[in-house]
Amino acid sequence: GGLCPACLLKAGRDDSSSDTLLADAPRAGGGSEEMDVHPEPPGRYTLLGEHAKGGMGRVLLVHDESLGRDVALKELLPQVDEYSRRTPTPVRHSKEMAARFLREARITGQLEHPSITPVHELGRRPDGTLYYTMKLVKGRTLAAAIKKCTSLEERLKLLPHFVDLCNGIAYAHSR
Repeated sequence: GGLCPACLLKAGRDDSSSDTLLADAPRAGGGSEEMDVHPEPPGRYTLLGEHAKGGMGRVLLVHDESLGRDVALKELLPQVDEYSRRTPTPVRHSKEMAARFLREARITGQLEHPSITPVHELGRRPDGTLYYTMKLVKGRTLAAAIKKCTSLEERLKLLPHFVDLCNGIAYAHSR
């Protein structure tokens, strides 16, 4: 009991007694260096806007001040109190959500394929929010490209992009 999501992931279990965990709580037993989630350096990222939001996280467009480039920052949304609809401070996440988010970041970060967006960094914001940054991919989605097609010939020209997508998925599943 009392293990953080990274330690639970390393131990291969999810049997901690608490339903939630403090994202920035110290690790039981110290954990290994490779499993630590490092704090975000102050002033590292400047928010440019929100790109998308889903059930467990959102993707922000940010400028990395250290490297002078725009990147995508995916952050785990906090568990919101049902009654007040306010975020508790410090940020709390369910064990399952935090472990899933960390697993997603670490697995994706190990994949090197032209059709898979590279992960740059995994970290924790000052309020405890977990995040990872990745290359910012500009352009339109395949769904948007298909929708814009007016003929079979135009759709067939998109086929190589679909094959690239399938190859990226196949590579990810093989790992």
